[in-house]
Amino acid sequence: MSEKFKKVVQMFNDGEWDETLQPHFETIENFLNIIDNAGLTEMIDPFSYDLEDVQNEILYNLLQTPKKQEILNKITEKYLSDISIENGKIMCDFRSMSDLSEFFDSGRSRDYDYEAIVKKQIDGDYVDYFFGDTTDNIYRDVIEELNPENLNYLKDLILKELNGTQVELDGRSSDWMEEEAQRQGHEEYIIIDNSNIDNVLKDEDTMLWLLDNDLNDINSELYRIHESAYESAYSSEVYNNFVNEINEYFVWNNKDEYKYGDKYRFKIEVRPSTFEYVIEDYLYNHIGYSENLGYHGNFESLFRTYLKEGDGLLIFRIPDYPDSREVDKMVNEYFGDYL
Repeated sequence: MSEKFKKVVQMFNDGEWDETLQPHFETIENFLNIIDNAGLTEMIDPFSYDLEDVQNEILYNLLQTPKKQEILNKITEKYLSDISIENGKIMCDFRSMSDLSEFFDSGRSRDYDYEAIVKKQIDGDYVDYFFGDTTDNIYRDVIEELNPENLNYLKDLILKELNGTQVELDGRSSDWMEEEAQRQGHEEYIIIDNSNIDNVLKDEDTMLWLLDNDLNDINSELYRIHESAYESAYSSEVYNNFVNEINEYFVWNNKDEYKYGDKYRFKIEVRPSTFEYVIEDYLYNHIGYSENLGYHGNFESLFRTYLKEGDGLLIFRIPDYPDSREVDKMVNEYFGDYL
């Protein structure tokens, strides 16, 4: 019986499935099960040129057996030129990090060109988000959000501009300014100094009036700070959303840009579940087709095909506006850079 089956396996390796063997075994899955029970699976060469037409089906079925890891290793060695195993991790090699953008939807049927956004985020290019005026109240959105260090810095700036000078009042002056002028003994103006600067900063109407008048330069910079903080917080959220999406398939924390000759390349870890599922999915969905894994030649192309033929290229949430807590954080980070 063993010799007979050896001859059958040899016939299979020689590409005689359709003409000779299929009428007896019906399906390749059934054939492989019988050969496995006979202990002759090792004789089958799924990478034989004569088996190209049924290779996808053979490999898919072999991946359902205990030989799975061995078959994956052979597939990697033979077809996936951009995959290497480093310290037990599956690493995928790219020309540059921005090549990851090709896994994202170009926006032809959606609201956003995710591919372009990701490429700009990775390359560090400015993403043109236009928000117009990012605040209609600079006091509440900037001054009230300052940490103690920046608040003291702002006090020093105001005193540098106004300390000991007469600030002329008008009909739009705040109630506190009117009361302070009377307390100081002159209704036409007030004098701002160390004794009342804390009260100045605590009163929104007073600060807004001063910013519109005697502190116009500071006012302009505060608006610039908020605009930059707003855009930075928004861009950061977009970036994090992109990273979270790619992190479903790759390990973002295990990536590296390295020098190759006189150029730089990029590699990133592929999650084992992603690696195995993408290969199995391709083989299963291409049973009966001539495009085997060698048609792609690398995991990068294979993964993109998996996305396109499945649920579609990747997308992620693009927020309407940034998280206010992140804006406040950025305001404090940028404060000393602008003023």
